[in-house]
Amino acid sequence: MNIWRLKKNPTLRVLLLRLNETLNPDQWMLPEPNMLDERAVRICQAGNPSLSAYIFCYGQADDRYAVDLEFPETEGQTPYFERFEELTLEQMLAVLSSHLGAE
Repeated sequence: MNIWRLKKNPTLRVLLLRLNETLNPDQWMLPEPNMLDERAVRICQAGNPSLSAYIFCYGQADDRYAVDLEFPETEGQTPYFERFEELTLEQMLAVLSSHLGAE
């Protein structure tokens, strides 16, 4: 995937480039890279698209991120999400590494 060719704002591109350095690129994917707003992106765990993260920078301070961590449905429990806002790049990378299973 060529991150520079995505129609995303520079703040998100920086995050995606750093995510490639933090996580093994085979651990995550962009299911529909250009389907959302240029200030948002959805990534998911490779092989498990129901474990995903909706990342956005609209409504945040400059160079800050927000994320909805989305968890799959499990037996007896409906899907749910957790939201984090105003995260720095390093905080966002830590959250995503934990959520998507850094090796």
